[in-house]
Amino acid sequence: MRNQYNLKKSMGLLIRVLCVVSLGSILLSAQHIKPSLWAKGDSEECHNTVEKKLSQMSLEEQVGQLIMPVVYPSQDPQKIKEVEQMLQSIHAGGILFQKGKAYDQYSMTHRLQSSSEIGYLISADNEWGFYMRLRDAIRYPRNWGLGTASTSLVEQYGRDMAEQCKLLGVQVSFAPVLDVNNNPHNPVIGTRSFGSDPHLVAIQGEAYARGLESKGVMAVAKHFPGHGNTNKDSHKTLPTIYGSRATLDRVELFPFKEFIKNGHSGIMVAHLVVPALEKRGVPASQSKKITTQLLQEELGFKGLIFTDGLAMAGAKNAAGRSIGVESLLAGNDVLLGPIDPQQTYNDILDAVSKGVLSAQQIKDKCRKVLTAKWILFDGNLKLPYKEILDKKTFYKQLHREPLCKNADKLWRASITEIKTIQNGNTLEKIKQHRVGILHVNGENSSAEQAFSESLQELEFNPAVTYKIETNRKLPSLSQLKKKFDSCEYLLVNVYDKKGSKAQRLVSGLAQDHTLYFTLFNTPFPFSEWKHSLSKAQTVLLANEDCEEAGRAVVAQLLGLEDSFLITRPASRPSKAPYLEAICSPEIGFDQRFAKVDSIAEEGLRIGAYPGCQIAVIYKGNLVYNRSFGQLYRGTDAPDVNNTTLYDIASITKSVATVPAIMKLVEKKKLCLNDSIAQYIPELRGSSVAAITIQELLLHESGLPATINFYEKLVDSTSLPDGHLFYYQAGEGLKQIDRSVWVPDGFRLSEKYLSPKYKKDYTKQFSSLYYIADSFSTEVLDCIKKQVPTHPSKTVYSDVGYILLGLIIERVAHKPLDQFVEEILIQPLSLHHFLYTPLRRFSVSQIAPSQENSFLRGKVWGLVDDENAACLGGVAGNASVFANAFDLAKVGLLLLDKGWWGKTAVLDEKVTINFLHTTGNGGKRNLGFVKGYPGNPNIPFEASPQTFGHTGFTGTCFWVDPVKDIVFVFLSNRTYPSRSNTLLQTNRIRPRLLEAFYSVL
Repeated sequence: MRNQYNLKKSMGLLIRVLCVVSLGSILLSAQHIKPSLWAKGDSEECHNTVEKKLSQMSLEEQVGQLIMPVVYPSQDPQKIKEVEQMLQSIHAGGILFQKGKAYDQYSMTHRLQSSSEIGYLISADNEWGFYMRLRDAIRYPRNWGLGTASTSLVEQYGRDMAEQCKLLGVQVSFAPVLDVNNNPHNPVIGTRSFGSDPHLVAIQGEAYARGLESKGVMAVAKHFPGHGNTNKDSHKTLPTIYGSRATLDRVELFPFKEFIKNGHSGIMVAHLVVPALEKRGVPASQSKKITTQLLQEELGFKGLIFTDGLAMAGAKNAAGRSIGVESLLAGNDVLLGPIDPQQTYNDILDAVSKGVLSAQQIKDKCRKVLTAKWILFDGNLKLPYKEILDKKTFYKQLHREPLCKNADKLWRASITEIKTIQNGNTLEKIKQHRVGILHVNGENSSAEQAFSESLQELEFNPAVTYKIETNRKLPSLSQLKKKFDSCEYLLVNVYDKKGSKAQRLVSGLAQDHTLYFTLFNTPFPFSEWKHSLSKAQTVLLANEDCEEAGRAVVAQLLGLEDSFLITRPASRPSKAPYLEAICSPEIGFDQRFAKVDSIAEEGLRIGAYPGCQIAVIYKGNLVYNRSFGQLYRGTDAPDVNNTTLYDIASITKSVATVPAIMKLVEKKKLCLNDSIAQYIPELRGSSVAAITIQELLLHESGLPATINFYEKLVDSTSLPDGHLFYYQAGEGLKQIDRSVWVPDGFRLSEKYLSPKYKKDYTKQFSSLYYIADSFSTEVLDCIKKQVPTHPSKTVYSDVGYILLGLIIERVAHKPLDQFVEEILIQPLSLHHFLYTPLRRFSVSQIAPSQENSFLRGKVWGLVDDENAACLGGVAGNASVFANAFDLAKVGLLLLDKGWWGKTAVLDEKVTINFLHTTGNGGKRNLGFVKGYPGNPNIPFEASPQTFGHTGFTGTCFWVDPVKDIVFVFLSNRTYPSRSNTLLQTNRIRPRLLEAFYSVL
């Protein structure tokens, strides 16, 4: 563990720094050192092979070798073909892979390499492992957390990354970051740097590069001549690094000098202005003074020189000249990620024809690229063919146990001890005492979720857990003290820099408790906390907010040994006894399920949805779990991954409300034949009082399909003739749907809505308003006035399930979401299945539902259904958010008649009764749609015993007990507009299930 912030530096660190300074003085005069990885390039065999190939290459082919376009991993044959054609048309020398999935990149690389005459140099951004771009790879700590880890551990990190590079077919790693982060306001480097001490950055960066290159992978240091001391981001603009040449030599340039002196192979040149080095105001990447005269001639670097990404705003030049040509003239060898590779290729050829660039310059740079390939391809210019691994084998190798264990060591080392645990008083030793936990701003925190789940997993049960958010009204110190009055020890976790608003409260709590404090954030706001924590027993800095950091802090606080796993494959269910534990977050057999992939991609192509998830459990095993597309359509949109949350809409009825009713029936607290008035006395004497629980479950209550409770939220004085909805166009009306209009100037009432969270307005209705807690009374009043029609006839009704949700709360004596948490979410360890997801997840982890709801604006992270929103996002008809995998687990629970492994989560007899009791017409069970003949939502292959539900947002789940299949499909077809019906008209959902039936 580290103690980077103590006033006294550790002797070990001091000795290492002195060693580097000493080494620097010894090697100061050593010039023109050829990178050691290139030692093989001095051989006659390499020289002859490269020169022979050069003599056979046209100018066009040589130019192409200097271009490395950006490519996004895909398994779509059409996309791969397009990439292949683009690469071949410019004779590209390499590829920079960006965001995607690991197996997609691996298989795509295999295909592209097999079709190339000269192998492609495959590169990747690996600053914190492949996870930086591939979210199903191992995540490593940001460099800042490793600033004073042992160099042997950092070197092993480099070796482990080389192993993963070899598996994925990557030869060039754009790491380490050698920027010295000496500006706390830097918006782009921050924790990407090893620290603010240039000597420390040099030590750790060199150790990482040494490990990487010892296994034959090129390390590319970045961002020369140093991007740390700026407050601007070169992705968005052109930053300037101020400081004299003497300062640059002492700070920014120092780590790069050490990197070069130690014989490493690649350097990336940044897009930033350095007046002390170049007076013309051009980016370093386009400056001959910086890239040639300083880097190559003065510092003696002879390895490959890459530009930073040429699509970045900082790469633009004021004169409007070709960025690619200017970069080559400056001295770069490889042009990374040009916006238009074909145009860049044409510009270079044009520059040669006009004498701006010489053919000899192109040939010399091409020679360096070919030499690198010969070395990195083990003595060839094309990689030998290897059989492609199947997906399951690939992911097992990517997450090999030794790799995960070494990653765990790095995570443990990344936790900074600002104040050490005194007298060995770890939580493990004090767990017999009453321990309280205060989470500050943990609502959307992955670290908070992992921290809490880890304590639960370890059976460490705090006496009191309390959460506060500084963007809402904070409790008083006296209220907090009363909350934790019975606790001797107190854990305080702060998850973002805004948490400093709570420091007065934390300081007050430290007076009466033994305090263990952890900041899950960058170290830069820590100075604000120093005074408040003077009496804290232990202070830890976790440096970032992520699952691994949460688990690493638990390991530190409890003093756990290495057996406690910090690095865990994303899809591995921690407590799913019946499911086979498969490490790969993406499971499936490409050839067997190619039709499934094709249909899912078709939905994306025709615009049926921006993205989707599909999960299938077959005979108790997860056989398919894939994600497609983006959260929304756009070049900057995040990709959907297997942990993305979707609003499952009416599926909530079957997988949350119905299990809750089952549990109450099991406990004999509720009877299906009871009238609803027995549980909601306010309904007595009304026309709806005699409706039974069973009639609500079967949609045979005679209640209407819906009631627009939200109309009560509209100020009636803003409606010209008292109506909110119109069904034809007219003056002063605006259209909100294909055949619906509302008054252009209608207003929301202040009676039930508040723009701020406050007493009696604690439930979120939209991104702009909180709704009165008392509004549920208005909902009941509306229902009470209904007169049931056609009793016993099946009329699908949301109203009935809203009533069921309210009944559950009355009988269970707790909120619906809490009850479902107890009886379902916790027993099944459903980490991505919950109500009101913004409590725990950020919007970037949730698929949006609507772009512009007429009533609520953008709906993202809040329930799509307006009536559920009127109840604060917790209702019986809709409101659960989930990922496909967790929803499939609930399907498996129902398939197994309430059993989860050897545990009866739901009573077997009750579950069977719900699944076998059929309503009028034979199309519904108690809470489920049946697989009746002619059901348009399932294929004809589905057995009559099939049961499930669909959701308005573009979702479905189906369980076929005869075929032993659980099928889940989730999408946000309603984004940006609910009027999109392409999912239904193209029968995407039943066709997907049909494709699974055809191969299983």
